[in-house]
Amino acid sequence: MQVGLALRKRHVEEDLRGIAQSPKGELTQAFIGSLPFRPTDAQTKAMREIGADMSRPRPMHRLLQGEVGVARPCRVHAAMVAIQSGNQAAIMAPTEVLAEQHAKKIKELCVPVDVDVELLTSAVPQAKRRESPND
Repeated sequence: MQVGLALRKRHVEEDLRGIAQSPKGELTQAFIGSLPFRPTDAQTKAMREIGADMSRPRPMHRLLQGEVGVARPCRVHAAMVAIQSGNQAAIMAPTEVLAEQHAKKIKELCVPVDVDVELLTSAVPQAKRRESPND
């Protein structure tokens, strides 16, 4: 099983093409500067490593582990990298309750940098899902 996983990882890293993102920019700097706390050394390291992964033209193959509140800024930072590169971003959660909690906190973190955050769950009507964020 380990050999199979290693071969799969190698295939992803060497053969698949992704979108190279721009990890350094005004949005990511503004986001980090607007955080209501100073990121820990581990958070700073994770954001730097994720940014480096996202700058490469291949899919990122990384697991971010940590308490929800500690890992959240790193996930939002990754979303900011995608957004400042001209893309959309999605942060997924395994349950609707956790998704609602994430959305509330992420909205708070994104207010200072003027990034719209929308919660999309199975409870959101289909007509609402089709709306543009700027409608």
